[in-house]
Amino acid sequence: MALLPLTYFKGIIVKFQFVFNKKSEIAIVKRILTLLLFLLVGWMILLLNFLVDLYTFIVHLYQPKIGYRKERSKMQHISLETYKKLQTKFENN
Repeated sequence: MALLPLTYFKGIIVKFQFVFNKKSEIAIVKRILTLLLFLLVGWMILLLNFLVDLYTFIVHLYQPKIGYRKERSKMQHISLETYKKLQTKFENN
């Protein structure tokens, strides 16, 4: 989440390099339009991505994990008889 603004600024630098690249076969107007589109829409996408990440983080932060703990405790305890059956099965293979 902290690297998103850096990638946006890096994207701006790359778009400027693309606009001023004289070796490119794409018309200058199209290159400028892609830069302007990135400048106009890119920050909105960045903001929406940040809000979704923040919402997901807050939901998971306050989510009760009691059900998960109950399931985990059920999985950890097996009987000695089951353990011996598994052990003999793996030893035979």
